Amino acid sequence: GESGSVQIKGGTFQRDYSSSLTVPFKVRLDENALDGENRIEVVYGYGKNLTQSYKSELFNIEVDDVRADFEVYVKDYDTKTKSLTFEVLNIAESDVEALTVEIIEEGAVNVLGAKTDILGDIDSNEYTTADFTVEPNKGEIKLKISYSDSINERRSIEKTVIFNPEYFSSNEKEKTPWYTYLIYVVIIGGIVYYFYKRRKKKKEKHNHRKGTARLS
Repeated sequence: GESGSVQIKGGTFQRDYSSSLTVPFKVRLDENALDGENRIEVVYGYGKNLTQSYKSELFNIEVDDVRADFEVYVKDYDTKTKSLTFEVLNIAESDVEALTVEIIEEGAVNVLGAKTDILGDIDSNEYTTADFTVEPNKGEIKLKISYSDSINERRSIEKTVIFNPEYFSSNEKEKTPWYTYLIYVVIIGGIVYYFYKRRKKKKEKHNHRKGTARLS
C-alpha cells in the first residue's frame, strides 16, 4: 500500500542540523520466509529520474522464522476402550497457540469419534497429548497439526505416525479384581462348611443309632 519511491524536495536541508534524513518504508515478508538475512537493494540519487547521479546500496533484513515443528509419537492404545493417545512435542524455538490435531482418515485407521482434538497453547520444547477413539490397523496414520504462530498466522503441517498394534497387546492375562477373589473364597468356604456340617450330622446320627442298639 505504499510507494517504493520517495522524493525529497530541495531546501529540505537546514543549517546547524544533521544532513541525514530518515525515510520509512514498510515491506511485506512472505509468510514462509526462513530464518536469516534477506537482501534489499536501495537506489538513491538526485536529478530528474535519478539520471544525473545515483548510487545503489544493499542491506539486509534479519528474518525470524516463527513457524513451529513437531514430533509425534503413539503413546498408548487401549484395545478395550479403543482409545489412542498421541504425544505431541513442539521442537521449534517458537511458542504456539490454539493447537489442534486432526486424523486424516485413510488407510490404517477408522475414527469412531471426533477426528479433531483441540489442545490449546504449547510452549517451545513442551509436549501435550491428543486422544482419539479409533480402530487402527498396522500401518501409517496421517495427522494434520494446525496452530497460530506468534504473528497470529494460522498454519498447518502434516505428520505421519507408524502404528503397530503388537506393541500395545498385553502378554499378561487380564487382571481379576480383588473382590472377585473374595467372592470365590466366600463361595468355596460356604461349600466346605456345608459338607462339613452334613458330614458331622451323619456322624452324630450314626453314633446315636449305635448307642440305641447297645441299650436294647
